[in-house]
Amino acid sequence: MRIAVGTFTDGFMGGAPGGGVHLFELDPAEPLAREVQVVGGLISPSYLARHPRLPLLYAAERAWSGEDKSEGALSTLAIAPDGTLELLDRRRAGGAFSAHVTVSPDGGLCALANPLGPNLAVFPLSDEGIPGDSQCFAFTGQGARPRQSAPWPHSCWFDPAGKRMFACDPGLDIVSIYDVASDGTSVAPAAFARAQVSSGAGARHMALRGDRRFAYVANELDGTISVFAIDDERGTLTIVQTLPCAQQASQPCEIVCDAAGRHLYVTLRGPEAVAVFAIDAESGTLTPRQMASCLGDTPRHIALSPDGSLALVSNQLSGQVMSFAVDAATGTLTPTGLVIPVPSPACVVFL
Repeated sequence: MRIAVGTFTDGFMGGAPGGGVHLFELDPAEPLAREVQVVGGLISPSYLARHPRLPLLYAAERAWSGEDKSEGALSTLAIAPDGTLELLDRRRAGGAFSAHVTVSPDGGLCALANPLGPNLAVFPLSDEGIPGDSQCFAFTGQGARPRQSAPWPHSCWFDPAGKRMFACDPGLDIVSIYDVASDGTSVAPAAFARAQVSSGAGARHMALRGDRRFAYVANELDGTISVFAIDDERGTLTIVQTLPCAQQASQPCEIVCDAAGRHLYVTLRGPEAVAVFAIDAESGTLTPRQMASCLGDTPRHIALSPDGSLALVSNQLSGQVMSFAVDAATGTLTPTGLVIPVPSPACVVFL
């Protein structure tokens, strides 16, 4: 199997000079990893997203260039028949410090979160997957903590049906809600346009269960998870549970739900671990299952393989992606012994 790894470069968040998007060939059974390619010339392509139908990969870059940090960039990379990557398109993000990119389930829209916009930029995608002119949605206000003196839109997510888009802002403690147009080419604020997490919680990233009944928000500032029930007809989110990620202080980073909707994974800075939770099938509520060491420093991201048998954790400051086997019954993680050295890894996408 092949994976692409997004990284921090050129001093951003401690990133090393050079680098870019790293491509690896994995053999988990050995376990071995072979670096195939590094796509350079990109400025901290720290988050990646795969097109659902086309052989394309999108990267959110933190800046347009080393000299021009007034905007980030959205890059489109083609996945060639031999599996290598080639830069196909690169355009300005509409806001600075672009932190997250996502693509709608039908491949019609690509959205960027720009913390220093502070805004969201939503790009319609052509039939070939090339971004067009973007819509921008600006944020204003502040939160309760000193760290929340301004908005900080950090991530955006489409629901599995492609009906709605959600955006998490740790500066405002909100999840913004948008309706996707019937033709799939634009979004607009929903009638119920926002949901609130606890004051000072810091809503950072979100995971949506595949049946569209529940959403899970990782709160960076108070180390909790907010569990929301989704009213799909009305488009509203209602909190049904808030619980700590760990028994000690933590800063949750990435959060992901398995395909079956049975287990939830959250990477935790501080404990340097991955918290594993069991998901109740009916209520959507969480029960702690495991606190697995990430075997490194600053676990920024976790990705599950398409078959759910493998989890890859990006340890940013120790410069490695660690491999874990996923127990099909319990969801718990066991190290496989595969260690993939990558400078400042921030995100993994299975290709």
